[in-house]
Amino acid sequence: MHRVRACVAACALLLFLPALPGLAQEEPSSERPVAERPARDRPTIGIALSGGGAKGLAHVGVLKVFEEMRIPIDYIGGTSMGAIAGGLYAAGLSADELEEAVLTIDWQDVLDDAPSRDDLSYRRKSDDLRYLANLELGFKDGKIRFPGGLNTGQKLMFLLQSYTLEVAGVQDFDDLPIPFRAVATDIETGDMVVLGDGDLAYSLRASMAIPAYFSPVELGGKLLVDGAAANNIPVDVVKDMGPDVVIAIDISAQLATRDKLDSFVAVLSQNMGLQNRKNMEPRLAMADLVITPEVTSFGVLEFKSGTEIIALGVEKARAHAEDLQPYVLDEEAYREHLEARPKPEATPETIDEIRFVGNVRVDDRIIANKLRADAGGPLDLEALSADLERVYGLGDFELIDFDLVQEDEQNVVVIRTQEKPWGPTYLRAGLFLESDLESESSFAVLFNLTMTRLNARGAEWRNDLRIGQNRLIATELYQPLDFRGGWFVAASLEWRRRNRDFFSDGQELGEFEVRRATATLDFGHQFGRFGEVRLGLERGTATIDVQSGIPPPGVAIELDDIDFGAVVFEGAYDRLDSSGIPRRGAFGRLRGFLATEDLGGGDDYDKWEVQTARFFTRGRHTFVGSLEGGWSPGGELPVYDEFTLGGFLSLSGFKEEQLRGQYFGVARIGYYYRLFGKFYAGGWLETGNVWQSSDDLGDDLIETSTLFLGAETLAGPLYLAYGVAEDGNDRFYLSIGKNF
Repeated sequence: MHRVRACVAACALLLFLPALPGLAQEEPSSERPVAERPARDRPTIGIALSGGGAKGLAHVGVLKVFEEMRIPIDYIGGTSMGAIAGGLYAAGLSADELEEAVLTIDWQDVLDDAPSRDDLSYRRKSDDLRYLANLELGFKDGKIRFPGGLNTGQKLMFLLQSYTLEVAGVQDFDDLPIPFRAVATDIETGDMVVLGDGDLAYSLRASMAIPAYFSPVELGGKLLVDGAAANNIPVDVVKDMGPDVVIAIDISAQLATRDKLDSFVAVLSQNMGLQNRKNMEPRLAMADLVITPEVTSFGVLEFKSGTEIIALGVEKARAHAEDLQPYVLDEEAYREHLEARPKPEATPETIDEIRFVGNVRVDDRIIANKLRADAGGPLDLEALSADLERVYGLGDFELIDFDLVQEDEQNVVVIRTQEKPWGPTYLRAGLFLESDLESESSFAVLFNLTMTRLNARGAEWRNDLRIGQNRLIATELYQPLDFRGGWFVAASLEWRRRNRDFFSDGQELGEFEVRRATATLDFGHQFGRFGEVRLGLERGTATIDVQSGIPPPGVAIELDDIDFGAVVFEGAYDRLDSSGIPRRGAFGRLRGFLATEDLGGGDDYDKWEVQTARFFTRGRHTFVGSLEGGWSPGGELPVYDEFTLGGFLSLSGFKEEQLRGQYFGVARIGYYYRLFGKFYAGGWLETGNVWQSSDDLGDDLIETSTLFLGAETLAGPLYLAYGVAEDGNDRFYLSIGKNF
């Protein structure tokens, strides 16, 4: 919801920024004449399309009516969403093709640049499990650096490039099937910038660079944002292109009537709208005809209502049929008009060369190993999109796009990368809060500083500091051994302090503190995006202090420093679609800790843990099944390293760590229903226990049940739950964030 609100607030700037003082309304910055076309024995027609977010889909409806009535369009100018609709139409899409495109696009996905979690490298997935989503700051030259926007426009950019691929070689927008201009704003000066040449997709992206939501676009040495801030209805721009008649389609916010001004928010919005209309009215007065579809009731993000919005555009245009009648052509004249439009060159079918530009910190060989497309193979836009998503999933780039160029009769795909200007050192944070709404609570904040791209193979230095009830200081140097990111070595140091409780027959007897300091050297292999295995040596010490109470009878605690050495194995698999509340995918982890005196430790014991979960979704219904277990086949586990159960998502209803033993097992089945957005309701059933010996495995199984309300938030998953177990054990739980 925080993300949606941020998106709504940012998109609102699309409507309000034209009213802000200090943004000069300048004349077009490129006043070159439009290229000569054959003389016509009819008035030439230009259309000006305003911005307005999802309401701009009404432009498609107006264009459909123009085609139905056989009204020729000779020039187009647009701002923001009007630029996208007008630019794609000018590039050669028909109104029906444009309608199909805007109705089939997943706009929620396009406006959210987070790559599919399936496309993240496994190492970035491990970050995703620990840190807050969409909160990444940079640290450079001793200062904290912020991204230019909540999104870089990566998905929007690729979408625009896909639909303008056939005119990718057109540099002068007068050479498009319909001459075209897009309007953007120079964020440094507030001046209007008219885009009439260059890369069409880039120009459209710049015109819709909603401030604070999308990062600005640098073109021609200027930093450009949404054109609505300078000129939301570019009648003057179209008029300068030379048409005899200019028709304006205005879908911007209209002023509210007095009965709607019933709150300070409405009054503030009206005040901004008044200034906005004052900027627009002189331009609208320059138009020969103004068509205003009745779309005021729709929000700027309401793309799901596209069919209805387009229909309103159709309805309003038809209402102006009498005004449009003087411009109607007969069938033969209209056909000749369409045939006279320049025809773009055919899209090449094969790729002769793939080239990378813009990457400085990321080695070409790392990017190349993320691609499936090969020189000599076919040009497949869907496959190319997947390739760019994988490269974007490396986490190093603000924007990745492509260009098609011909050199010496060779078809070259140029993959252009823009590395994050706030990198390559990043600051992240994690948050976790859990309470039983009575006496027990746990709170922790995790801070991370990661230095990336330390060398050509992509070495990283990750540093974590966790404060709260359980404290952590950790550092890891991670070094890939090849450019595929497969084999690696990792060296780490870690210090932890954790408080743990004594229980006997369900009663809390006291508390002890465990402090561990370890050094680890791992050798491993990362299996692309899906998992990794590690085998390493660990050496460390543990210190135990009794904080309160006394241990249960028969439990001996060694209070001196305890040395340990172990061989450690860990394998993990992650194909979840979300690190918050997953709806599909699988997760698995196996960890072995083989302590031995041969490595300088004081104990010989083996400890193995396994966890696996699978999620299935049909419509709004999600089903989950999971298994967890642990065993100690060689030697008795020391008390500080025993398995524990209890607390939220661990036999809910019991207190945290209330159950302790040498073995454990839990099976869980669950179901939840998506109420709306990212809000869910559901529950799960669990059965399991802890045991002191292998002979007791499976005995005295405990059954618990839990009901919950949940939501995915910027801080991580949020749960309000109630768990009930046997013998009257029950708990309410409030949990926020990721349990790192």
